[in-house]
Parts: sequence; C-alpha cells; structure tokens
Amino acid sequence: LLDAAALDPDRIEAVASAVDGVLSIGNVRSRSDGSGASVDLVVRVDPSLSTAASHDIADSVERALQTMCTARDVTVHIEPERSR
Repeated sequence: LLDAAALDPDRIEAVASAVDGVLSIGNVRSRSDGSGASVDLVVRVDPSLSTAASHDIADSVERALQTMCTARDVTVHIEPERSR
C-alpha cells in the first residue's frame, strides 16, 4: 500500500484539538515521502475571529503538530465553525 497514513489521525486530532481556539477538526490526512511526515487538516474556529486571530491559531496548531507528532510539514486550513 503506497498511500497509507504516516501518523495516527487520532493523535493528530487530539494534539490539534488541545490548542486554544480550536473548536473542531476535520479531514485529517498525513503521508510520508521518506524524509518525514506531512500533515494536512481542517481546523474550525469561531467565525467572529479576525483573520489575524485565526492565523495565530493555525500557527499554534502547526507548531504543536511539529513538536508533538514530529510532523515535518503541516498545512492547516482554517474554516469557520458552523452551527449544527
């Protein structure tokens, strides 16, 4: 199998969810190219936050995943949390 998750998606979600301001997580994906793991995920935040505040949350998620999950490259897609 060439396209398997490089990191445990539950671990990625747990680490990202622990960051202040993160309301929910979705579409967690990871893969490895041999030089390290890359992570891509959706982080949902309060829709009333400024772009700068949302970006700060994304930066915090990125740092947490690089530290706690040893992800080399992290892409965080910020979306507003919608009422269900």
